[in-house]
Amino acid sequence: MSFPREIEVSAVKEKINSLRTIEVILPHPSDVIDYVENHLDLVDVLYPIAEELSQSFGPEAELSLELYSDPEFDDRYLTFYVRQNEYGDVLDKIDLVQQKFSPELEKKSGYLLITTDFRPPRNGNGF
Repeated sequence: MSFPREIEVSAVKEKINSLRTIEVILPHPSDVIDYVENHLDLVDVLYPIAEELSQSFGPEAELSLELYSDPEFDDRYLTFYVRQNEYGDVLDKIDLVQQKFSPELEKKSGYLLITTDFRPPRNGNGF
């Protein structure tokens, strides 16, 4: 059964906005929503990944979901950025989360990267 496009868009917005309940920052939510609307199969995996990242990194980390657009190529994809005051084993933790969700993400039409840009959290602890 196929649903009207308006219902799909509304559900995407609701699910993207639900990420805020676990303190995910959405600097440009309309960019994320537009991308997910074109890759609807990604929408149901975003919350579980955010939840796993939140549990792995704790309340001191900032989690930000953004649309990355490569300036040299026509390449766009979603990126979960993990930002902390101290970075230590951040890449190892990211790898563990990435490995856990890789089998599911490989089946999706869109692409999602989990990484860090080694920037400090925007508001002290990120929230």
